[in-house]
Amino acid sequence: MHTAAMKPSYAEKSELPEDAIKQVLEEAREQAILSMKEDMPENAKEKMLTGVARKAVKKLEKRDVLMEQDLATSDKNITIRDYLKEEGDKLGCDINIKQWVLFAIK
Repeated sequence: MHTAAMKPSYAEKSELPEDAIKQVLEEAREQAILSMKEDMPENAKEKMLTGVARKAVKKLEKRDVLMEQDLATSDKNITIRDYLKEEGDKLGCDINIKQWVLFAIK
């Protein structure tokens, strides 16, 4: 149910293409530059750009990476990774998702 609702593209962060990360970083940088005040000190600008970049990559991961997404069917904020760890601990084994397929009828 989660994959149908959230439509992740990748299982792990390591699978994210460099191009997608670069694009998100460029877009975030452009937006940050537009919102900067001209009289901001240089170190504040750099700190802002670093924070914006970190936040943009995190947002990309939450949107596109299955193991980083919050579990769609849970009342509490728990990632898929944490949920599988909890359930695996209860069962006494590791639970891993190697692949999934989402079929859509249009």
